Amino acid sequence: MVGLYHDVVETQLLTPAEYARSTNEKISAVRKKIEVAQLMVEYLEFINAPGQYHIIRDLQLLFPLEELSRMLKKTQSNDEAEDLKVCVFSNILMRTSNDLGRFVRKIKDVMSTPYFGQYLDEQREIAEEVIDLLPPVGSVNSEVLRETVKSNVAIAESLERSITKALTKAQKAELASRPLQILEEASNLLSTIDDSQFIDYNEDDLTAISARVEQLKSQLDDLMFEIER
Repeated sequence: MVGLYHDVVETQLLTPAEYARSTNEKISAVRKKIEVAQLMVEYLEFINAPGQYHIIRDLQLLFPLEELSRMLKKTQSNDEAEDLKVCVFSNILMRTSNDLGRFVRKIKDVMSTPYFGQYLDEQREIAEEVIDLLPPVGSVNSEVLRETVKSNVAIAESLERSITKALTKAQKAELASRPLQILEEASNLLSTIDDSQFIDYNEDDLTAISARVEQLKSQLDDLMFEIER
């Protein structure tokens, strides 16, 4: 990954197509790797450790950065993309979860909800505290980062509470909209019934259908009663 970034982006010794041919890879795969490599570079700059690529390996950060790369394609603006990067970088740095890849996927779950903007606002505020924790360029290494996390558990907990709150709001909103979704699905299914076929049904079939209709009417009456209470 580092070699790819150096050859294609930093020095431009090779184009993505030339690199793909030299490594027998699809150019689309090379471009995806370049995107992740760029995030790797940005993350190291974020933590005041530019060029210290070994930190990515030491702290096993490649997978969450790959997840972030996929998420950025779904952002609605450049500002939102930048806020998302700061959010994910802060959570990666503070080791908000033992499974960072899974934690980043939780953020992806929030992206599709109306609460994503509010979540990013909260994360941006906490990120300012995270940035203030970092020593200057030249003083950061893997051990310093581990110690930073150990010494600032409260900030990591704030980051985690923020995602939990956003997910809870989203789940409540989904539950609130579920009855309407079920009724719409039921209505759509009922509209597919061809009642002209009833003339060909025998008495037992018609009796069974009639009983089911009466049961549905009773259930709808009960729902209406609860709605109008």
